[in-house]
Parts: sequence; C-alpha cells; structure tokens
Amino acid sequence: MELLARWEGVPPHRRPPLQQLAASYLEGLESRDRSLFTQLTQGVVRWRLLLDHHIHRLLRRPTRLPPELRSILRVGAYQLLFLSGIPPWAAVSE
Repeated sequence: MELLARWEGVPPHRRPPLQQLAASYLEGLESRDRSLFTQLTQGVVRWRLLLDHHIHRLLRRPTRLPPELRSILRVGAYQLLFLSGIPPWAAVSE
C-alpha cells in the first residue's frame, strides 16, 4: 500500500500521524471500505515487527524488498494472521 510506504519513508521523529496521511486516501470510499482501510493500515503499523518476522522467515533476501512490496506483504500477512473475516484466498489475491 502506497500510504504505508510513504509513512515509513519519513524518519520517525518527523512522521505525521497516520490518520493525517490517510485522509486523502479515504475520500470517496464507502463507510465499510473506510473501516477496512483504517483497520488494515493501523494494524500493519501496530504489528509491523511481528509481520516482518513472519515475512523474513519466508524470504531468501528480505532486506532487498522495495518499500511498496514490503507494505503489500505486510498487509497480506496482517489479513492472514489477524482478520478472520477475510478468506485467505482473498487476502493473497488482492
């Protein structure tokens, strides 16, 4: 997800709140989609270290991942590990 890659690309001491960056992404989304988007982004940020641990175990060269690809893998891993309402095939398909 572009938002997560942008957020992580800013040094921690200069990062704006995630909600502030997310505002432009939420425009035009229906309530249900907004809720899922918010849950995914906040969940990935909250559980980033655990998600990276699981992702790194499965990759040969985890340090060479581009930021956007790392964010996509984190979102998929978050859905698989924490969201029971999303079937695994849907989490990896998106």
